[in-house]
Amino acid sequence: MNDTALVAELSDRIRRIENEITSIRHVLEQQAPTDAIIPKTSEEIKWADKGALRECMERVRQALAIDDEPRGVEWLQKQMAESQLEQNELSRAIVTAREV
Repeated sequence: MNDTALVAELSDRIRRIENEITSIRHVLEQQAPTDAIIPKTSEEIKWADKGALRECMERVRQALAIDDEPRGVEWLQKQMAESQLEQNELSRAIVTAREV
């Protein structure tokens, strides 16, 4: 896969994740007590239904065809080294693609 295709695929995945996060926020807003302030971070979600949150995250995994367990940073660094990517090259490519 060439760099342009990889960046396009990653950008598409990020867009889908952002869309799912928006829908998760909507679900959480519906569950919030009427006098609660809508949380901005996960630490602020004390009243959230963790079961519903897990279901939403499972839908995210399914939508992105993620059928594996999360991989650690060591695995990612090894894959980047094998692909001859510099340490922040992938991040810079994603940021550049999103700015276009």
